[in-house]
Amino acid sequence: EVIPVAQLDLFAADLRRKPAPSPGGYQPASYIVAPAPGQGDAAKMLLNKAIASKGGLSKLQGIKTVRVEGTMTSQSIGEPVVFPVVTSIEYPDRFRVDASMPQGKVSQVFADGAYWVEGPDGVRSLTAEQAGPIRAAVERDTVRLLVGAAAGTLIVREVDAENPQVGAIEVSGAGIAPVTLVINRDNGLIEKARYAGPDGRSEEHYSDYRNVSGIQVPFHTVLRRGGAAPIERDVKTIRYNVPLPAALFTRPS
Repeated sequence: EVIPVAQLDLFAADLRRKPAPSPGGYQPASYIVAPAPGQGDAAKMLLNKAIASKGGLSKLQGIKTVRVEGTMTSQSIGEPVVFPVVTSIEYPDRFRVDASMPQGKVSQVFADGAYWVEGPDGVRSLTAEQAGPIRAAVERDTVRLLVGAAAGTLIVREVDAENPQVGAIEVSGAGIAPVTLVINRDNGLIEKARYAGPDGRSEEHYSDYRNVSGIQVPFHTVLRRGGAAPIERDVKTIRYNVPLPAALFTRPS
């Protein structure tokens, strides 16, 4: 229901006043995914437990829009920098993140197949290759993954969790990079998400779950990528199915 903190990459690049990092050969994914040929019972049980704990399939399917206000903390320039971030989502294919950076507001938008970034220097469109990290973050959205997996349009298989207290499933599809969800066997909450990125394996840790309109939301997330400094995200408020102005997803001329 929120774009993962990995989307901070371009914000951090703008903060350093350098070009956004290269996607490292990332190939944009297709939104047409192949039906799963079959899912093991263990994987199904973990998936169903995660969906039930999140709020239930009908609740997740009923999410049309999301607005999240919070903060991100980056240490990529040598010292912690905390800045406000607002995420706006209109499922299935409109995502926007606005960050109030020290040098001004920076926005990243993916809407209807187009990508652009708007900052103090104006608006610049991104090619599909340049926007690889943004699109990958959109595709890893938790609600999208769980709903797609439940519908059988994404492939789910059980993988080694490296800890008997948790289980792990890998979710993938045609053109979508695999994402491993680590699920608490007792309460069904998703504790971590792992995936490959331009900088190697990335891992997001979720905590401070709270019930918001019947949906369990992690209010604190920590992203770790190799030897890089961690990036943190804290949610202040999150609202579901609220009106979002169409202008949010319209590229300025």
